[in-house]
Amino acid sequence: QRIVAAGAGILTVHGRTRHQGGGKKTAAEYKLASWPHIRAVKRAVPVPVIANGNVLDWRAVPQILEATECDGVMSGCGLLRDPTLFAKAKIAAGENDDEVQDFGDYVTIR
Repeated sequence: QRIVAAGAGILTVHGRTRHQGGGKKTAAEYKLASWPHIRAVKRAVPVPVIANGNVLDWRAVPQILEATECDGVMSGCGLLRDPTLFAKAKIAAGENDDEVQDFGDYVTIR
C-alpha cells in the first residue's frame, strides 16, 4: 500500500523472498512461491497486480490467475525453458495466436 501511495500504478509480486528461491539452489532448498500471499497483495491494493512465481509451463498460467485473482502473469525460468509458454496458454484458452507459427522466424532454439 505504501508503494501505491508513493505513485506506483502497477505491481509485480513474486511470492517468495530472495533467499527462498532462484540462483543455484538444490531442489530441497528451493521453496515454492506463495500464491496466497500474492492474492493478499492483490486484494490490498487498488492497482493492477502481476503475479510471478512457479510459472514453469503454460498450464500454470490459468492456475495462478485463478489462485491469485491477479490481472496478469509474469514468468522468468518458465520462459527460459519454453519461450512460447504464453502463446501456448492463449491457444489452450481458445484464443488464436499467430505468434506461435512465426516464432521460429525470430529466434533460434538449441
